Amino acid sequence: SNVEEFLSNLPVEVRFIGKIVVNPDEEDGFIVNPVVFDARMGIDIPINLSTAEGNPALFEDMISANLSGLPKPEDDTRISDATLYASYENGLPFAAGMTLEFLDENEELIFTSRGQPLDPVTFRIEAADVQSATRFVDRPKNGTLEIRLTGEQLDYLHRTRHIRLAGELSTSRDDISGEVKVRADDFIGISVNASFKTSIKVN
Repeated sequence: SNVEEFLSNLPVEVRFIGKIVVNPDEEDGFIVNPVVFDARMGIDIPINLSTAEGNPALFEDMISANLSGLPKPEDDTRISDATLYASYENGLPFAAGMTLEFLDENEELIFTSRGQPLDPVTFRIEAADVQSATRFVDRPKNGTLEIRLTGEQLDYLHRTRHIRLAGELSTSRDDISGEVKVRADDFIGISVNASFKTSIKVN
C-alpha cells in the first residue's frame, strides 16, 4: 500500500560536508606526515507527524479475493449467516478507520438489484499507546473485531473478485498538538477471517 511505501521512505544515508580550519591563530608549529583527521558524528532523525481534526491521512490497497465458489441466492445451498473477524496488531501511533469494499472482476463496485453499490464493511483500529514525553510508541495495540454481514451482502458475495481496503489515519489526540513520532521499525498487521453458516433448501 502507499502507506507502507511512505513510512518506509526513510533516509538510509546522510552525507555531511564540513570545512576544517588549521592553525587559525597563525602560530608557528609542525606538520607531520601523514596528516590524519578522525571525525565522528551521530544523529537521530525522527519523523514528526500530526493530522488535523477532520483531515486524516488517506490510503488504500487492493486485495485479490475470488469468492465465486460461494453459493448464489438461487442455489439450494445458501449462506444463512457470515461473520468477519478483523484482527490487528498496531505498532503505529495512528488510529485507523477501515473500509472493505467488494469489487467485481473489473475492479468496479458491485451494484445490487436496487441500483445501489453494495454496502461496504467498516471497522476501526485503535492507535498504539504513545509515550507522553517522547511521543514515540510505547507498546502496540492489539484487538479483534467481529463484523456480521447483512443479508444483502451475503447475496452478492459470490460476485466478489477483489476487495479494496481503504483507511483514514489520524494521530493520537492525547495532547493538544496531536504530534507523534514514527520510527523505521514501527509496524501494523491486519488479518481478516470469516465464518460462514449455510442452509439447504429442501423441496
